[in-house]
Amino acid sequence: MQLDFKSLGTRIKEARTRKGLTQEQLAERVNLSPGHMCNIENGNATFRLKVFVDIANALSVRPDELLCDSIEQSRDIYSTEAHRILSECTIDEVRLLTDTMKHTLSTHRKIYRSHE
Repeated sequence: MQLDFKSLGTRIKEARTRKGLTQEQLAERVNLSPGHMCNIENGNATFRLKVFVDIANALSVRPDELLCDSIEQSRDIYSTEAHRILSECTIDEVRLLTDTMKHTLSTHRKIYRSHE
Protein backbone atom coordinates (compact mmCIF):
# COMPACT_ATOMS: atom_id res chain seq x y z
CA MET A 1 0.00 0.00 0.00
CA GLN A 2 1.29 3.46 -0.92
CA LEU A 3 1.60 6.23 1.63
CA ASP A 4 -1.37 8.52 1.03
CA PHE A 5 0.03 12.02 1.63
CA LYS A 6 -3.30 13.70 0.83
CA SER A 7 -5.14 11.75 3.52
CA LEU A 8 -2.21 12.20 5.90
CA GLY A 9 -2.35 15.95 5.36
CA THR A 10 -6.11 15.98 5.91
CA ARG A 11 -5.73 14.09 9.20
CA ILE A 12 -2.98 16.47 10.33
CA LYS A 13 -5.27 19.41 9.57
CA GLU A 14 -8.19 17.80 11.44
CA ALA A 15 -6.00 17.10 14.48
CA ARG A 16 -4.62 20.65 14.37
CA THR A 17 -8.13 22.10 14.23
CA ARG A 18 -9.29 19.92 17.15
CA LYS A 19 -6.29 21.16 19.12
CA GLY A 20 -7.28 24.77 18.34
CA LEU A 21 -4.06 25.64 16.54
CA THR A 22 -3.54 27.67 13.39
CA GLN A 23 -1.24 26.41 10.64
CA GLU A 24 1.22 29.09 11.65
CA GLN A 25 1.23 27.98 15.30
CA LEU A 26 1.78 24.33 14.38
CA ALA A 27 4.49 25.27 11.89
CA GLU A 28 6.27 27.25 14.60
CA ARG A 29 6.04 24.37 17.08
CA VAL A 30 7.69 21.97 14.62
CA ASN A 31 10.13 24.48 13.14
CA LEU A 32 8.64 24.63 9.62
CA SER A 33 7.60 27.54 7.45
CA PRO A 34 3.84 28.20 7.33
CA GLY A 35 3.96 27.58 3.56
CA HIS A 36 5.51 24.16 4.02
CA MET A 37 2.92 23.28 6.67
CA CYS A 38 0.19 24.34 4.22
CA ASN A 39 1.70 22.07 1.57
CA ILE A 40 1.84 19.17 4.03
CA GLU A 41 -1.83 19.61 4.97
CA ASN A 42 -2.80 19.80 1.30
CA GLY A 43 -0.86 16.62 0.51
CA ASN A 44 1.50 18.50 -1.79
CA ALA A 45 4.71 17.85 0.16
CA THR A 46 6.64 14.91 1.48
CA PHE A 47 8.61 15.25 4.69
CA ARG A 48 11.10 13.49 6.89
CA LEU A 49 10.16 11.03 9.60
CA LYS A 50 11.45 13.44 12.27
CA VAL A 51 9.03 16.12 11.03
CA PHE A 52 6.19 13.60 11.12
CA VAL A 53 7.02 12.62 14.71
CA ASP A 54 7.33 16.30 15.70
CA ILE A 55 3.90 17.01 14.20
CA ALA A 56 2.30 14.03 15.99
CA ASN A 57 3.86 15.13 19.28
CA ALA A 58 2.82 18.76 18.82
CA LEU A 59 -0.75 17.61 18.15
CA SER A 60 -0.74 15.02 20.97
CA VAL A 61 -1.87 12.24 18.63
CA ARG A 62 -0.49 8.79 17.97
CA PRO A 63 1.29 8.48 14.63
CA ASP A 64 -0.95 5.57 13.59
CA GLU A 65 -3.99 7.86 13.94
CA LEU A 66 -2.50 10.11 11.28
CA LEU A 67 -1.42 7.19 9.08
CA CYS A 68 -4.54 5.01 9.31
CA ASP A 69 -5.49 5.61 5.66
CA SER A 70 -2.21 3.99 4.66
CA ILE A 71 -2.13 1.20 7.28
CA GLU A 72 -3.97 -2.03 6.59
CA GLN A 73 -4.48 -2.90 10.27
CA SER A 74 -6.35 0.24 11.33
CA ARG A 75 -9.81 -0.96 12.35
CA ASP A 76 -9.40 0.23 15.97
CA ILE A 77 -8.42 3.70 14.79
CA TYR A 78 -11.50 4.02 12.59
CA SER A 79 -13.71 2.69 15.39
CA THR A 80 -12.30 5.26 17.80
CA GLU A 81 -12.80 8.01 15.23
CA ALA A 82 -16.41 6.96 14.62
CA HIS A 83 -17.04 6.89 18.37
CA ARG A 84 -15.60 10.41 18.73
CA ILE A 85 -17.77 11.71 15.90
CA LEU A 86 -20.91 10.09 17.31
CA SER A 87 -20.19 11.37 20.83
CA GLU A 88 -20.36 14.93 19.50
CA CYS A 89 -23.77 14.38 17.84
CA THR A 90 -27.31 14.92 18.98
CA ILE A 91 -29.53 11.85 19.20
CA ASP A 92 -31.19 12.81 15.90
CA GLU A 93 -27.77 13.04 14.24
CA VAL A 94 -26.78 9.65 15.69
CA ARG A 95 -29.96 8.11 14.24
CA LEU A 96 -29.32 9.72 10.86
CA LEU A 97 -25.69 8.59 10.76
CA THR A 98 -26.56 5.07 11.90
CA ASP A 99 -29.24 4.74 9.21
CA THR A 100 -26.80 6.12 6.63
CA MET A 101 -24.10 3.64 7.68
CA LYS A 102 -26.53 0.72 7.47
CA HIS A 103 -27.70 1.76 4.00
CA THR A 104 -24.17 2.43 2.76
CA LEU A 105 -22.90 -0.91 4.04
CA SER A 106 -25.82 -2.80 2.51
CA THR A 107 -25.26 -1.09 -0.85
CA HIS A 108 -21.51 -1.71 -0.69
CA ARG A 109 -22.00 -5.40 0.03
CA LYS A 110 -24.49 -5.79 -2.84
CA ILE A 111 -22.07 -4.13 -5.25
CA TYR A 112 -19.09 -6.09 -3.94
CA ARG A 113 -20.93 -9.41 -4.21
CA SER A 114 -22.01 -8.65 -7.76
CA HIS A 115 -18.34 -8.28 -8.76
CA GLU A 116 -17.27 -11.65 -7.33
